[in-house]
Amino acid sequence: TLWPRLQLYAIRSQRDPLWPICDDGAHGNETAASECWAAWKERIPPLQAQLQVVRETLRAALPNKDEAGRPLSGSYWAETDYDEADFQTSHWGTAYPRLLAVKDMYDPDGLFVCHHCVGSERWTKDSNYNCRVPIGRP
Repeated sequence: TLWPRLQLYAIRSQRDPLWPICDDGAHGNETAASECWAAWKERIPPLQAQLQVVRETLRAALPNKDEAGRPLSGSYWAETDYDEADFQTSHWGTAYPRLLAVKDMYDPDGLFVCHHCVGSERWTKDSNYNCRVPIGRP
């Protein structure tokens, strides 16, 4: 269920006003479960805003380019920011143009695509990478 994960990551203290409501919901009270979910959803936008500030601070402190504007090396896949705007540089470093050329050679139709994989900027995130971004089209 969701409640153990909320206890671990989000509603960590019994002093949190949502704790008793969510706990009741987790133990079968459907009304409490609905109230818990609705109250939790209200907390998400402010948390996302705080996270965005952290991301921007980290990006400013740890840029993808050195003082001369040269890209720094890539990173380990599991250690990257899922929402990284400049994933080509962060994930793949200076190898990205070569990797994209290889992908274009062996996968010209873009059959293989995933989040922040080489060539994924050609697909829309909103469609879960099922629709191409219209490039060069009005």
